[in-house]
Amino acid sequence: MLFLTLASLLATAVFALRGDQTRIRYTEVEDRDVELFRAGQTYKYRLDTQIASGIASVSNQHAVTRLQAEAQFHFTSDRLVALKLKDVTIGTTNQEIENPEQIQPIQLFKETALKPEDLRLLELPCEFDYADGLVESVRFHQQDQSWSKNIKKSVLNMLQINLKQRKGMNVELEQTESWQKEREQQDLLTKSENQIQQRMFVMPEITLEGECQVTYAINPVSRDEKLKMFNVTKTVDFHRCKKIADIQYGPKIEKPCKNCTSQQELEERKLDRTTIMRHVVAGTPEKYGIKKVETISHYVFKTLNVLEESPMHTIVTCRLNLVRAENDRSEIERELRRIETDGKSESLLYSIEFDTKEKLFYMFGDEEFAQKNSI
Repeated sequence: MLFLTLASLLATAVFALRGDQTRIRYTEVEDRDVELFRAGQTYKYRLDTQIASGIASVSNQHAVTRLQAEAQFHFTSDRLVALKLKDVTIGTTNQEIENPEQIQPIQLFKETALKPEDLRLLELPCEFDYADGLVESVRFHQQDQSWSKNIKKSVLNMLQINLKQRKGMNVELEQTESWQKEREQQDLLTKSENQIQQRMFVMPEITLEGECQVTYAINPVSRDEKLKMFNVTKTVDFHRCKKIADIQYGPKIEKPCKNCTSQQELEERKLDRTTIMRHVVAGTPEKYGIKKVETISHYVFKTLNVLEESPMHTIVTCRLNLVRAENDRSEIERELRRIETDGKSESLLYSIEFDTKEKLFYMFGDEEFAQKNSI
């Protein structure tokens, strides 16, 4: 499904390593050196991604795809931000892994050469609006492709933290009685911007995987006036989604489901998914900088009879670690001036364009698919 398709795409068409590339050593910054987000600064992060698929009940053998890169976020203004990926390093392996949630060293992976055109697309920058921690109106180069856009969206997804409980663009608030009471209680508990309190709240968000209810948990780490640090944990509730980034098929029920009320519910019963994101943040909810982010997603594909067969389990782990902040805008802003967009903007939602074309190819083959795709 969604991330299996992504893993396959990255492993075959994109994910590869430049064998002669010089290794870059990254050093994570100390808490005291984390700079708050502000205009004119470029924040450089180490990006590590790993996708591991296997059947845990059978063995520890996993097919693993690994990516490492430098992710640069340039704040043109307090609201307008650009993302650029550099020094992309990718590899694959098939081996026993006891803890597939733990990102393995890149040296353990087999390296192949990255196609120049794929590298060029990956390194095309994109712009987006960063409004009170929400990522909105993502604008890509007109030559960018859906697979490359989705990789960049997965990085942007880790930057999104709605600490001000702001209603996002094109997002409907769930106006239930319990939700309204929860908001009223949070308003009463709100303190001054110089104080960080332990609290929880639920807000709808457009994330990479869908438009879903997201539970936030904020916990202060340090109350030092000179070094305010706090943790933010986000949990996506996939049972309360208005939209899921996946392909919905027609009425094709393989086995009857007594408790399923729709085809979508039947599909959900075939796929168990969870996503948790953990942020380490400096500053206050009103003005902050992100030190590091870790996202862990589990996907259990119950495509067979789960009472008799072992389901496939895919674990996606992504990390962003701040390396340094620089007051250097020349390179990225020069590239941004050369961006030729088609005037359209996109949300964070995963694009299923590649997945759709893949399914059409399997349905119609080379000649028929080319004809139908040109209509």
